[in-house]
Amino acid sequence: MRPTGMHTSTAAVLALLLTLGVTACDGGGAGAASASSSSGRPSDAVPAGSAAAVESSSDEPSPDAPPVDEPPLDVQEVGGHRVVPRGVVGVQVSGNWVSWTRIAADGEGTGDTVTVLNWRTGARRTVRSTFAPGRIEGADLVGHYLVLADQARPAYDADTVTTWRVLAVEVRTGRTTRLAGSRTPSPAPFPRAADGRVLWQELEDPDDPAAGVRVRTWTPGARVQDMRRHVRDVYEVLPSRGGAVLVRYADRRVRGLPAGDVRRWGATRGHGRSLSTDGLGMRVSAAGGVVAWTERADEGRQNADPVSLWTRWRGTTRRIVADGYPSEVVVGAGFLAWSGASGRLRLARPDGSARVALGGPRTSVPAGADADRHLLAYVTGTRLHVLEVD
Repeated sequence: MRPTGMHTSTAAVLALLLTLGVTACDGGGAGAASASSSSGRPSDAVPAGSAAAVESSSDEPSPDAPPVDEPPLDVQEVGGHRVVPRGVVGVQVSGNWVSWTRIAADGEGTGDTVTVLNWRTGARRTVRSTFAPGRIEGADLVGHYLVLADQARPAYDADTVTTWRVLAVEVRTGRTTRLAGSRTPSPAPFPRAADGRVLWQELEDPDDPAAGVRVRTWTPGARVQDMRRHVRDVYEVLPSRGGAVLVRYADRRVRGLPAGDVRRWGATRGHGRSLSTDGLGMRVSAAGGVVAWTERADEGRQNADPVSLWTRWRGTTRRIVADGYPSEVVVGAGFLAWSGASGRLRLARPDGSARVALGGPRTSVPAGADADRHLLAYVTGTRLHVLEVD
C-alpha cells in the first residue's frame, strides 16, 4: 500500500481502505485510548495539555530554536555509470551500493527487475520478480540488503488485490529471505527504508478491512516485528530514528486528490505528535532527525503554488519556497533534494538555505540518499550519478 509515484496506481489501495469504511485510529494494544463507539477500536483523541498535544505547523522559528547559519553545500561527484533510461524509477543508494527499478512495458513477459550496482567496483546483480511476469514495488536499500514487495500483478484500481511477498536480498551473495507474504490476495505493501530499518504496512485481516493495518519493521540481522497494530487511514509510513513518520488520511480531498496530516510516532506506543494538521500532506521523507514533506495548496488560496515543501528540523517547522512542483523530496545527511519545475534536481539545507541546482531537463527523480554516508544518487539522461554532499 503506497501513494502514487511508481508504475501502479497505488492510491487505489488506499482508496480501497476508504471505500470499505476504514476510520481514523492511531493505536492498538495495551495502554491505548478509549474505544471508538463505531468500531470498538481505540480512538485517536489526544487529551488537551498532554505531551502528545499537537505542535504548531507555523513556518515561524520557535523561540528556543538555535540560530541558523548553515555553510554552503559541498557537492562532489564520486561515481557514475551508464544506464538504460527507459522505465527507470526508484533510484536508491546505501554505501557502495545503488539500485534502480526497471518497469516492464505492457506485453513484456519478463516482469519488473531491480538492478543493484556497486558503484565503486562496477559489480552488479539483477533481481527479478518471482512471479511470471510479476511486478516489483518499493525496492529500497538498507545496509547490504535490497528489500522489495514482489507481487503477481499491479494494483490499477481500488478493487485490485494480489498475491505478494516482501523479500530481502543480500546484494553481495544474492541470498533471498522472505520477510512476509499474503495468506490470501490483498493489497500489496510498499517497503520504505531509513535510519537502518525498513517499515511496511499490510492489512491486519484481509477478510475484515475495518480491522485496519499492521505496521511491521525489520532490521538486518533481526526478526520482523510488529510496530503498531490496528492502525487506520495510514497513507504512507517510514522509519525515523527509533520511531516513524507517516501521512494519515484527513476527511477531505484537495483538488480532487486525497491528502492527510503528517505525524511522528515515537519508539513506544502512543498517539505520537502532529507535524501538520491542515489535511494537505502528500509525501514524506525522513533521516537523521530531519522530516520533510510536501503539501498540496488549499483550494481556497488564490495564486498558490500547487505544492509546497515543509521541514521539521531542530524543533522548528518551516515552509520552504520550492521551485515549482516538488512531487518528491529526499532527506540526506544535512540536506534535502527535490525536483523543480525546470526538471533540475535542487539541493538545500533543511532550512532551505545554501541551494544548489543539478542536472538538466531530463533529470529523473526521485533520487535516493544515504544519510549515514552523505551520498546522493540520481539519473539524468542515460547516466547514473553518485554524489558526496557535505
